[in-house]
This record gives sequence, C-alpha cells and structure tokens, in this order.
Amino acid sequence: MPGRIEGIFIATECMDPLESVSEVRALPGRGLSGDRYCSEFGVGSDPDRQITLIEAEAIESAARDTGSDFSEGRSRRNLVTRHIRLPDLIGCRFTVGPVTLRGVRDCTPLQSSR
Repeated sequence: MPGRIEGIFIATECMDPLESVSEVRALPGRGLSGDRYCSEFGVGSDPDRQITLIEAEAIESAARDTGSDFSEGRSRRNLVTRHIRLPDLIGCRFTVGPVTLRGVRDCTPLQSSR
C-alpha cells in the first residue's frame, strides 16, 4: 500500500494550537508558509525543524496506550503520514508531492508549558 499524507497542520506561534489546512506552500530552506518554523517562532528557530512529520500509526498507538487525544494536530507535527516508516527516511532525501525533503533526525515531543 503506498504511503500518503493524511493531515497538514500549521501554527503561527510556538504554543498556538495547530490548524488543519488542505494544502500549504513549502518554502525552500524555511518550511511551510504560515507555520511557526517558517516564521522563526519555532523552538529556537532550529534549522533542522523546518517541517516535522509523524506517522498516523504512531498517533493511534499513543492514543491507545495513554488514552490521550492526539487527533487534529495535537501531536504538534506538520505532516501526518500513513504507511511510511519515518525512521527509514533519516539521512535520506524524499519527496512529498513536488517538494524534496531531507530526513534529518527523530523529533521527540517537547514538554508544553501550558
């Protein structure tokens, strides 16, 4: 079964709730237009965190294990994928639609101050 993007989420500032969008423009070397990482409001303006991804399967597993709701961007990641093993993409270039990305590192969740 081919991999796919199930959700796209952006937030203008670091602690804002993520908003679901049907499409977004990727800006080379910056991230997703309108997102906190693109506008440099992200965590330390980390150049390795221009776009963050998470597997839908990981969200579902975490929800089952913890009883928490990670739907609708609550995972705090930009792209929700399905049928794609994201660890396999670390160190690789890959495409999402017409955009070429580079898997840099695992992006563990940060603790929220809210």
